[in-house]
Amino acid sequence: MNWQPTEMQEAIKELAPTILAANDWDALAEAGLLDLDDPLDIAALLVESGRVCSDLPVFEHLSLGAPGNGARRSGSLQGVEVREGRLFGTLDCLPTAEATHLVLPAGPGLVEVDLDDCTRLDQTATDDQTLQIVQLEGVNGRALEADAKRWRLGVQVGRAALQLGLAKAALKMTSQYVSKREQFARPLATFQAVSQRAADAWIDVQSMEVTLWQAAWRLSEGLSCDREVGIAAYWAAEGGHRVLAAAQHLHGGMGFDRDYPLHRFFLRTKRLEFLYGSAGETLDRLAVAEG
Repeated sequence: MNWQPTEMQEAIKELAPTILAANDWDALAEAGLLDLDDPLDIAALLVESGRVCSDLPVFEHLSLGAPGNGARRSGSLQGVEVREGRLFGTLDCLPTAEATHLVLPAGPGLVEVDLDDCTRLDQTATDDQTLQIVQLEGVNGRALEADAKRWRLGVQVGRAALQLGLAKAALKMTSQYVSKREQFARPLATFQAVSQRAADAWIDVQSMEVTLWQAAWRLSEGLSCDREVGIAAYWAAEGGHRVLAAAQHLHGGMGFDRDYPLHRFFLRTKRLEFLYGSAGETLDRLAVAEG
């Protein structure tokens, strides 16, 4: 693959951070960033979303890999029970507070559900974000022309992109902090143990990045990518956990101060890890797939 960013990816990197930091959904739609359909472009946008720890549900909206015409849609990895053409089940941890439709896997395909036909209950995530429990009680779904397997792979790639952005931002924040914070009249960064911990985190970020773009490229090209996506998902969970743990360690108590931004990145990373599978769970699935 060509590891050089495309012109579109460069444009996303330049345009998206300001809009995402402002949590401006309408501006994202006006810029055409909610109509992306190439997994590489979607991954580029989600990396930037992770960098600023945006609260906008860009990941859920674009995880289907098809444009939503500006309407808010949310996807879930979980399946539902289909009985006599109607959908039953209870899904939780969904950012559907302002969504209009829910996309779900049903057999080999996907269905879209109007959320006005569902019962929704608010819940609070580990990162204080408002999520919802969605109860499907015999609702009708509209079949979509999409492959559920490809959709699931796209969700995993999107999660890996978000985790990479969060890890990159946390590592940069940590580098700046240990370079300025002094102990015994010396910057923390000059202590060998500190520099070694930070170097390990940097290696983890590089591993997350190379596996993400390999998986996104193969998905974009329509190539077989189950193994590559599984590896990227593993590094998203393992690398994200280790980088954010190192960031907290090197910040000391400051990392948990609510007036300092690192805690938001830590909690968002843990929510993604809990929701989409820890490193151990992901590695088990990969091992089963490998036979």
